[in-house]
Amino acid sequence: MDGREQELVLIWRAEADIGNGGILQFVCNWGLPAAERLVPF
Repeated sequence: MDGREQELVLIWRAEADIGNGGILQFVCNWGLPAAERLVPF
């Protein structure tokens, strides 16, 4: 996947996990590096 597609997947994962169980669920499922990449959005 190119960079744009990777960003969209990250946003989709965040939306699904945060909507379902909160930010802690997102961090536990995908790790702190993913959460840190999400911050600029």
